[in-house]
Amino acid sequence: YSIIDETEPFEAEHNSPLVRALTLGILDIEKNRPTLIRKTGTGDMNVIGNSLSIPVVTYGPGDPHAAHTIDEKISIDEYLRGIEVLKRTIQHLKRLHDKIK
Repeated sequence: YSIIDETEPFEAEHNSPLVRALTLGILDIEKNRPTLIRKTGTGDMNVIGNSLSIPVVTYGPGDPHAAHTIDEKISIDEYLRGIEVLKRTIQHLKRLHDKIK
């Protein structure tokens, strides 16, 4: 076999406003501090984060270890909580942005 393409890894700074806002959004809805993990696959976040030099994160409801497997599934409640997490994240990101202006 031969490698025909590659994507450079990307890791957002843990103290970036985006990571802080997402952490706060998760705390608001789930009531516990999230565990930050490295995604060992690739995705748009690698390309966007590296090419634009901006913090990028991947977030979604459900078990990250079951993602893209035959066992991947989420409940409607998990889906709706995920939407609320993202709404809160945007609110926290705006607040953090306004604070540093």
